This record gives sequence, C-alpha cells and structure tokens, in this order.
Amino acid sequence: MYAFTASAPFIVMNELHRPATEVGICLALLIFGYWIGSMIATRLIGRFAMKRLMVISNLVSIGAALAFLALAASGELQLLPMMAAIMVYTIGAGVASPNALTLAVSVNPKVTGSASGLYGATQMAVGAVCTALAGIGGDPGLAAASVLVGASILAQSCFWIGVKASDATAAGRGAAA
Repeated sequence: MYAFTASAPFIVMNELHRPATEVGICLALLIFGYWIGSMIATRLIGRFAMKRLMVISNLVSIGAALAFLALAASGELQLLPMMAAIMVYTIGAGVASPNALTLAVSVNPKVTGSASGLYGATQMAVGAVCTALAGIGGDPGLAAASVLVGASILAQSCFWIGVKASDATAAGRGAAA
C-alpha cells in the first residue's frame, strides 16, 4: 500500500495528467478501501477460520495487484481502472491485516505486547522498503504495481509458512496430549 501512496502523485499528475486534487481523492479511496476491508473482516471472522480468511483475502489483493500491473505494463493506464484495482487491493489487505495481527499476537499469550510491537515494527519496515523500491525506474505506475505484486506474493508465502507451522505445532500438541 505504501508503494502506491508514494507513487500516486507521480502517476496521477505526471503520467495521467490529472490535477493535484485528484491525488488526494485517490489516496482517500485507498484508505476507504482498507476501511471497507476491515468492516468485511468483522463480518466474516465468525464464519470462516482466520487463517483461511487471511490467505484468501490476500489472494484477492494479488489478483488486484496483477490487474494494476497489467494496466501499467500495457501503457494504457487510466485513472478509473487503476483506482478500481487499488480499491480491490486495499479491500483484500483490509480483510487480511486484522486476521494476521490476531494470529500473530495469539501465538504465545505471555508475550502478546511484544508480538504486537514486532508486528507493527515489521509492517513499518516492510512499508519503508516497498516505498523505496517504488521509486526505482522511470515509470512510477509500473514500479508501484511491480512492488505491490512482489510484496503481495511475499506476504502470501509468509502466510502459507505461518499456517503450516501453526498447524504442525497444533498437531504436535495434540499428539502430546
């Protein structure tokens, strides 16, 4: 998300030749999408396993990031299709994020505060790296889209590793009982 936030002024004003006011609207829609995702998460958490919800919602974000990348790579980037892809991306992230945080802090109840702090610090560090990577190259749209795809795939890999490790730990506890 940070990659798009950093690149939005360059994409909207320089590539799409739109007024600066539309940058603010785009960034507001980004936050709105994340908020919608969080609201959806509150409705779905009781109906689906958090691990499954986290993985599936991140797959939605990957699909949206790939759509944004296709638009940027085609040379036919337009504001409305780009923002539709970004909205879907942030909705997916808004569903995945609370699930990821809940699962991260529930590993060991004795260190919940430390887990929460580590989660937040890691989130900011990854955001900083993604922001820096979005500045590489001469095409801000293509750079931001590439970073979104790469970061989303990396997140999905981490989710799968975490889910498998969690399942293996739970299976070990069940065998010990």
